[in-house]
Order: sequence, then structure tokens, then C-alpha cells
Amino acid sequence: MANMTMEKHELVEKVYTMESSFKELNVSRDILCKCFDQTKLHTSDNTKNKRELVEKLDEMQGNNDALKTEVAESKENQADLLKQVKKLRQRLDEKDNSMSNMIMEKNELLVEKVAETQVLKNQLQSDVKELKDSHAEELNKLREHLGEKGTALSSVTMEKKDLVDKLAKATGQKNRTESEIQQARAAVAAAESSGVSLRSDIEELRRENESLQEQLNESRSSVSEEQQVEVVPLPSNSSIDFDDVSTTTSAAKVPNGYRGLDWENFRVAHRSFRPSTGCEYGIVSGNYVAVNHLASPYSISSATPFSVAGFQATAVGNTGLNVLVESFDESGNRIGRYQTILGDPRNGPSFIDLRREGNFEGLYKLKITPSGGTNAGLGRTNSYLAIDNMQVY
Repeated sequence: MANMTMEKHELVEKVYTMESSFKELNVSRDILCKCFDQTKLHTSDNTKNKRELVEKLDEMQGNNDALKTEVAESKENQADLLKQVKKLRQRLDEKDNSMSNMIMEKNELLVEKVAETQVLKNQLQSDVKELKDSHAEELNKLREHLGEKGTALSSVTMEKKDLVDKLAKATGQKNRTESEIQQARAAVAAAESSGVSLRSDIEELRRENESLQEQLNESRSSVSEEQQVEVVPLPSNSSIDFDDVSTTTSAAKVPNGYRGLDWENFRVAHRSFRPSTGCEYGIVSGNYVAVNHLASPYSISSATPFSVAGFQATAVGNTGLNVLVESFDESGNRIGRYQTILGDPRNGPSFIDLRREGNFEGLYKLKITPSGGTNAGLGRTNSYLAIDNMQVY
């Protein structure tokens, strides 16, 4: 009995214990149910938030697509703008190139004009000095000749008086020429700063010099005939007409070695080349005539001596063209000089006779320098000179 009572008490305690545990389980179940209900609420809220997030993502995706469309349009617009910028750059480059070419052409023309002005100035100064020296030398020679021939001319007093009068006029003209030379030099200095053309003054001065030269020539003709040069017939093959240089109908260079000589700035032009510019007036025979290249001075040279009797000369473009002919020996020293002025190109060639001037035989170089003059209205205004039928032996 005691054992059973103890077992009963133990069972009762176990029942109490189990009831207590059951109560605790119920409490735990209630807590779990509450937690489950709260979890359901949180799950519902999360689902709602998820939907909102999805909607926002969809909205953002739409905005992203719109942005992509705008970016594509911006790229297209940018490409169009780049094309337009490229075209504008090409136009600007073309305009820059055009302007650069125009500026280069203007600069070349300016340089050419400055060079021509400098050449004209230098030539004028040289011509003025040489003309002054030549006149002084001629006057001294005439005075010496008159002193030597005073006795021989006693029977021709009247002629001597006329000659003295001419010399007095020539001296007066020389003094006036020297004064005009000084004025011309001052005008040249003024022209360097102001760019004023001196062609009219130069032409007037050259006319005065031509008049003085004619008076001196008249004075020479009145002296004794014993000073005249004996003219010896020329060899049959001495005439050079330049018709065998080329067969072109335009222009061609005269090569070195032609007729055994070296030729500088010699060009031959056909009568049909650039008609109505003055070249055709200089043709004496055949269909070709020599013209100085770029209006530069001519020169003929050789390693062996040669002689030049003369040539037919015609101004091409300018009226009153000044022509200076010089001869040089083997050492380069000038031994002969002749100067003349040509008239209107339309009047045709003028024969420049060098045999009567002397010192144009046995030379090693001949230089022909044309300069000055005024426009004759034939299309050319530079110092071009046509040469034909040159007598060289």
C-alpha cells in the first residue's frame, strides 16, 4: 500500500507536471499564432511593396526607353551637326586657299613691280651717268679736233662759226640736261617713297638727249671725211634671221651653240604667236623674229672672238624704247658702247649700224639692254625688243 500510495503521488505529480507543460505549450501556441498572424501581415505588406516596386521599375524602364530614344535622336542630330561643321570647314578651307592664292598672286605682282621699278631706277642712273660721261667725252673730242684742225679750217670760217654755234648750243643743252638729270634724280628719290611714275619725265629727258645726240651727229658730219670708217663687205653667211631655230608656231628658246655662239634670253617667236602685240612688226624676213625673254637684257658670248656689224631692231609694245648696246673683251672689260631710241613699233624695224661706231669687232660678249618708253597700245608695256637679220661674223 505504501508503495502504491507513493506511485499514486508520483503519478499525480507527473499529471500536474504534464498539465503545467500543456499550459506552457498552449501559451507557446498562442504566441506562435500571434507571430504567424504578424508574419502574414508583414508578408502582405511586402507583397504590396513588391508590387509598388515593380510598378516603379516598369515606370523607370519606360523612362529609360524614352531616354534611349532621346539619346538616339541626339546622336542623329549630333551626326547632322558634324556633317554641317565638316561642310563649313571645307568651305572655310576653300576660301582660305582662295584668299592665300590671291594674296600670293598680289605679292608676286607687287614684287615684280618693285623689281621693275628698281631695274628702271638703276638703268636710269646708269644711263644718266653714261650719257653725261659720253657727252663730256664727245665735247672734249670735238674741242680737241677743232684745236688740231684750226689751221686747216681757216678757209671755211663760216662753217667753223656754225660748228661753234652748234657746240655752244650743245653745251647749253648739256647744261640743261645736267640740270634735268639732277631733277630726275630727285624725282627718282621721291618715286621710291611715293610710287609716282617717272615715265613721262624720263621720256622727255630722253627726247632732249636724242636731240643733243642728233646735234652731235651733225657736228661729226661737218668735220673732215678722214674720220669716217671704211666699210668692208660682210661675209655671205653673216646674217642670222632665226628662221632655222624652230618650226613651232609659238615661241622657242635659242639654244647655246646655235651658229657657234651662246645665247642668253633669246626667244624666237612665230609671226602668228600673240598677234597684234608688236612682234609681227619686227619681222624682216621669214616667219620668225627674236624677242628678249621676260623683257630681260639680251647677251651673246663666245670663247673665241666674234664681230657684230648690226641688226634690225623694233620696239615691241613701247614707243621711245631706249636701246643700249655694249661690247666686252675676254677679261669682261667694256670696249664699245652705242645707245639709241626707237620710235613707234608700227613704223617697223630700224637698222642699228655698229660698224660705224667702232669697237664691236673681235669681242667676246655682246649685251643689248632695252628699257623705258611709253605704252604704244599694243598689249605689252614692258621693255620688249624684237631683233631680226643680225649680222655676226
